[in-house]
Amino acid sequence: MRAQIKIIAVGAAVQDVFLQGKLFRPHKEDDGEMVEEFELGSKNDVEGVTYSTGGGATNAAVTFARQGLHSCYMGKIGHDVAGQAVLDDLHREEVDTSLVGYADGQGTGFSALLLAPNGERTILTYRGASANYTLHETDFHGMKADWFYVSSLSGNLEVMETVLKYAKAHDIKVAANPGKGELKQRQAFKKMLPHLSILSLNKEELQMVFDGETLEELVTTAAKHVPCVIGTDGPKGV
Repeated sequence: MRAQIKIIAVGAAVQDVFLQGKLFRPHKEDDGEMVEEFELGSKNDVEGVTYSTGGGATNAAVTFARQGLHSCYMGKIGHDVAGQAVLDDLHREEVDTSLVGYADGQGTGFSALLLAPNGERTILTYRGASANYTLHETDFHGMKADWFYVSSLSGNLEVMETVLKYAKAHDIKVAANPGKGELKQRQAFKKMLPHLSILSLNKEELQMVFDGETLEELVTTAAKHVPCVIGTDGPKGV
């Protein structure tokens, strides 16, 4: 019988609150910019409130668990209601949370999403524990795995370096779906590419690191550095 594949997802955990209402109706300014405004000091009614949890790494961890993998989430939360909500959702999805840490003096990441009737959304984000993420080898607790999946780290390449070092020492493959904070540090990020097995980016993100105009050109260039490259382009596909 084949052993269950174990994958550790590293990155952000967030509680999301979706607010729906007709008051979230953008209008166009004289300069053509679309804006959303509220009268200062006013009290505004909303028609719907939905609570959820998310974050690049926790969403991926849930996806892996639903595919039958031994999925583990590694990240930081605060000692607060939002943090407990994240843990409750992960436990419900049978995600291993033994590598979750608590941030001192910071709350769990939190986002309020204002949903307009036309489908547009405005997001208010508090990154909290996810933005000031530090990682040390002792935080892995000697965990053995087949894969790491690293999502956005708010530009913290030191965390990426720690993961790659641990992965190399323990023969663990690494898949990465980095955020723009990491990609903006182009030269430093490109030095890490040979240590990745899979890189997943959208077209705009690929253009931040590699040369090329079409998605095919970008992926072909990126594949010279990483064995497997996944490029996405919205409704145009993958």
